[in-house]
Amino acid sequence: MSLEKLNEHIQQELQKREVSETMANLQKEVYELVVINEAKINSLQEALAAVKFVEVEAPILNEKLTELKTQLEKDKNYLTKKVEELVNNTFKEDFIKITKKTKFLQKELITYATFKKINEHTIHTPYVLNLLKEATNEELLRLSPYKIADLIHTETKYSQIRKFVELYKEETKESKIDKWITTFAKNNDSNEHQQIRLHFTEVKRMLQMGFSTTEMLQDIAIQWSIRLGYSGDIKNDPDTQKAVKEVVNIMKEEAAIVI
Repeated sequence: MSLEKLNEHIQQELQKREVSETMANLQKEVYELVVINEAKINSLQEALAAVKFVEVEAPILNEKLTELKTQLEKDKNYLTKKVEELVNNTFKEDFIKITKKTKFLQKELITYATFKKINEHTIHTPYVLNLLKEATNEELLRLSPYKIADLIHTETKYSQIRKFVELYKEETKESKIDKWITTFAKNNDSNEHQQIRLHFTEVKRMLQMGFSTTEMLQDIAIQWSIRLGYSGDIKNDPDTQKAVKEVVNIMKEEAAIVI
């Protein structure tokens, strides 16, 4: 399936949620400017890791990666303004339709290999098309999550909206876990950062029920530090040690427990 045909198919799939033409056009832009370009960045990062492994210099790859990241940041700023212009009652139903069916699960890293799986005659195609569709809607919602959450917060009959609002209600904007992510993140991977927030809400419930040990919290914290770009080497890496210690304390404080 050609990229052009794929793009047409994704747009048809996104339209099944029956959003307005304005929102559909925004989805199209998010797919083309964010999802596709993040896939290119992920692919280049894999290529750089392979180049490093075989001990070959490839400066052109680093140059292209920097170029793509710079452009992605500009495009996200541009799209954020467009999203925020739509965060009002006129488009409230559009945001409800998108949010209530968006799973917010940890999705597979999208790279060139993802697109290689697409062929009209293979079993992989439906999975990949759904992956791209979900990624598009997640990226759209993350462009201005707090304002969108505030707009649709009353629609609590939908489990996915409840989950989204819990993650991005205004009072969590300056939460301790968000401050930890902002302070310690070595990357700008919003997918990884969201997974930490999701896991954090689950961990808090577990802690409040008394199911925990310090060792368990440290193991969780190490995994979160890896998501932020650290080595995860708690014995030998001072940066990992500092990040882990900080978030273990946050987990204890947030759950109001003493372990």
